[in-house]
Amino acid sequence: MRPITLVLLTCGALAVPGGAWAANPGSATTKAGQQLSIRIDSPANGATVAQAALAVSGVAGIGALSGGGGTNVLYAVDESGSTGDNAGDCNGDGATNAGDDANGDGAVGTVLDCELSGVLALNASLAGSSVGSGLVAFADSAGTADMSAAAGQQDFTTPGAEVETVARSVKSGAIGQFTPVTGLGGGTDFDRAIEKLNATFAGRSGQRNIGAFLSDGSSSINEAAGAPLDAARAAGTRINTYSVGPGGAGCSSASSALKKIADVTGGTCTEVQDPTKLSSALSGAGGAGLHGVSVRVGSSAAVAASVTGLGTWTATVPRGSLKQGANKVTATATSTDGTSATATVTVNVGAAAGTIGLPSNRRCVSKRLFPIQIRRRAGLTYDFATVVVNRRKVRVYVRTVKRWIRTGRPSGKLLNVRVFKAYVDLRGLAKGRYTVKIIVVATNGKVITGSRAYRTCTRRLKGTVPRL
Repeated sequence: MRPITLVLLTCGALAVPGGAWAANPGSATTKAGQQLSIRIDSPANGATVAQAALAVSGVAGIGALSGGGGTNVLYAVDESGSTGDNAGDCNGDGATNAGDDANGDGAVGTVLDCELSGVLALNASLAGSSVGSGLVAFADSAGTADMSAAAGQQDFTTPGAEVETVARSVKSGAIGQFTPVTGLGGGTDFDRAIEKLNATFAGRSGQRNIGAFLSDGSSSINEAAGAPLDAARAAGTRINTYSVGPGGAGCSSASSALKKIADVTGGTCTEVQDPTKLSSALSGAGGAGLHGVSVRVGSSAAVAASVTGLGTWTATVPRGSLKQGANKVTATATSTDGTSATATVTVNVGAAAGTIGLPSNRRCVSKRLFPIQIRRRAGLTYDFATVVVNRRKVRVYVRTVKRWIRTGRPSGKLLNVRVFKAYVDLRGLAKGRYTVKIIVVATNGKVITGSRAYRTCTRRLKGTVPRL
């Protein structure tokens, strides 16, 4: 039998093109002609991650996804005189009672109470997320709330107790917490409200900024170039508007200011005639028409993501779904009509503690896959064999060949010989020494063991005749 010659394992930087598999963000057109969009914000394309459970997050929803690097929401709450009118049950418990006095001003179940109940619902749906949350109250003029007890003006905070405290402090013409804002008047001026939204979002330009604009009334709106509404559009701010209560101005009329605000900024205008529906309508603000999001790595099973009311989503992919080397991460958004849109990034998985894995792209890795043949022992016929490469059992292939052997006479003898072969796969492994273990069992029951050592990323070595 010929000796096995090891072929030099050439080395080079592990190159995974930054754009390989990447289609992030992704979009598709729904049956209603809307754009369904999805984006992966983390991990970044080309990132190197540990072989562990992988947290994946991003944004999905109907419409284009402007901005990146974070999501912020500003609640624009109309507190003009008409919002003191009775609206009835706000929290949906079937009765108008103390539970409908969201701001504790003694007036139960007003339009303002229902607006604030919606804010509280969206805040609760965002709990645990990193969404920046702020509030603007408006009437004749508008003011930005201080969202934290920390020193100085804090325009944004994370969803939670501070947002609830600020929302419950909003009363007619004023914001009570954390720094009082007064003198907002009793009329309705949408331009001043949008102007204040723009000024507050200015500190977070380039991110995904969403306004939740709640009002029961109407106002003239300046649509000229450079006006507050045009400035919001130019900045990429999306404003979703809500007509609150049975007496609300509505969204159906072409002259509706609420509809114009939404149309110009790429948002949606929603009529909420039944105040008990406002909480669910507002908490679905970013996901109107969005059924869900799932995430998979390679061909592994998909993992359902947790989606907030603003369309931000998070999912955790189990460790077993990732392999050493390049992994394709795919996030799929599905609309309520069955349309799907996908976004993909690639991540490079490095070595977990105690394992032989893929090194960084500045180190040599093996590119070699080659066969080995188990050497026969004179006088023995092998029954079966086991081959272990780098601590993993691999498949052994058996074939029968006809071979002449010498018999001690001028003539020879033709025998059927079983040949055992396996493949050594060292692709993607770091420079080092790897052992191949071989165990064979002969037809007479004798067990023979042997091993071979192979080095990766080294000069060409001369082959030797293995014992087995």
